Amino acid sequence: RPEKDILAIKPNRSQVEGRESMVDPARFGTGRTDPLGPYTFEADALLNYSTEARKESAYLRRELRCSIDRTDKLKQAAHKSVNEGLIQKVAETITLKQHLNLGLGENRHAVHRAQRWYDATEKAMGYSLGPVCYSDLTTREHLDRPFVRIFQRHPGTQLPEAQEIVKSG
Repeated sequence: RPEKDILAIKPNRSQVEGRESMVDPARFGTGRTDPLGPYTFEADALLNYSTEARKESAYLRRELRCSIDRTDKLKQAAHKSVNEGLIQKVAETITLKQHLNLGLGENRHAVHRAQRWYDATEKAMGYSLGPVCYSDLTTREHLDRPFVRIFQRHPGTQLPEAQEIVKSG
């Protein structure tokens, strides 16, 4: 801002506006001062001291404002960094949870597939062993039914397994 540049060069508002200050010690010159008058060497020293104190105060205020601004920017950067880190960790956690759920589903699928295979193998073994007793046969498998006996009388339709089951039955 151009105002700050002008204020840095001319710290007095009256100098910025182009007016002469009423209390400017340079205006009075180095002439003799009346020791009983209102403007003495002590007053001049105090005015110079207050001018220096005012300049130093303005400088300190500017430095303090810059320090506050830097601290605020640093704080915001730290907040932003922490928030981005937390967001990244949450995203990683969600992704990991999704992968674990997917793995859990795949494991469950594999367990069920193995159980189905085990059940099918057991059933096939039971089929290959055949019936254990007469009550294991369903009604249509009973070889002592009249229709099956008539069918077994004809040549070429006699099955040795069926005859063994009828004999043992």
